[in-house]
Amino acid sequence: MSIPVGAVFLKNKTEATYTQMFQKSLQFLDNDIGVNKRFRFDQENAAINAARHVFRQFEIEILNCYFHYQKNLKEYARNECSVQLYRDGNFRKWLR
Repeated sequence: MSIPVGAVFLKNKTEATYTQMFQKSLQFLDNDIGVNKRFRFDQENAAINAARHVFRQFEIEILNCYFHYQKNLKEYARNECSVQLYRDGNFRKWLR
């Protein structure tokens, strides 16, 4: 089971900003991130890199949000595949 432990509003999405946020979070948790060391991201490379850096002493697992993965896959298919293929029912079913 996963339980969100908080929400943070950031000024920007740079790796430096994410690093600072993760460092503050780790301090708040007294350097103990618990048993479940899974992080779920929406394919934000700056956040993923910052988490890997800040939590490098822990064996963390980085997971991508399936919703965003599927959304990006559909957008890529719509932009890069032929119109005929994109409109094909079997292809669209496969994308789900």
